[in-house]
Amino acid sequence: SFPDGVNFDKNKFGVIPENTILTVNTRTGQIIDQWGNNTFYMPHGLYVDAEENIWLTDVGMHQVFKYSKGERLLTLGESFVAGDDSSHFCKPTDVVTSNDGSHIYVADGYCNDRIVKFDSKGNFVKEYSMPEREKSLNIPHSIVIIETLDLICVADRENGRIVCFDDGNDDDETNEYDQGQVKAIIDHPLMRTVYAIHYDSNK
Repeated sequence: SFPDGVNFDKNKFGVIPENTILTVNTRTGQIIDQWGNNTFYMPHGLYVDAEENIWLTDVGMHQVFKYSKGERLLTLGESFVAGDDSSHFCKPTDVVTSNDGSHIYVADGYCNDRIVKFDSKGNFVKEYSMPEREKSLNIPHSIVIIETLDLICVADRENGRIVCFDDGNDDDETNEYDQGQVKAIIDHPLMRTVYAIHYDSNK
């Protein structure tokens, strides 16, 4: 799919002709709704926010999308153009939003090993990565936001661990030093390859 490891061979593999997004009744297994045909090339991460908007990453297109009832509302990244700046991704793996929808977090995972934060309109805010003295992220694959603790945690897939960064308050200059700092690393011999993580505030 990626002859050079980065760029998707869209001429060889092409767009997926079938519907790729399905809403399924969890009790009966019946398909309630489906859409997305002739739209995506290699969809990867999927997230539903508090307003039932659907967010997706496409690792082939190097992009992140926001949809509502099948209508595209927002696009992050440039189609089939990989990069590591504030407006490009390289095979992004996951996307989540804050509870109020004010911020978007993207795991820019397969190439760039970073988390990128945007405001609700898609404007770049900052990025999170490991400091030079620490072992770098190796495919950040899944994200959770723990707003009560001001943390953003990521499944560091190939390192077999979970890394949590201080998300802080972007408008609080007194907390500027702590923002983006590593606050916790969960590393255990039983955690080999960590594909996904979840946080339950009730437990």
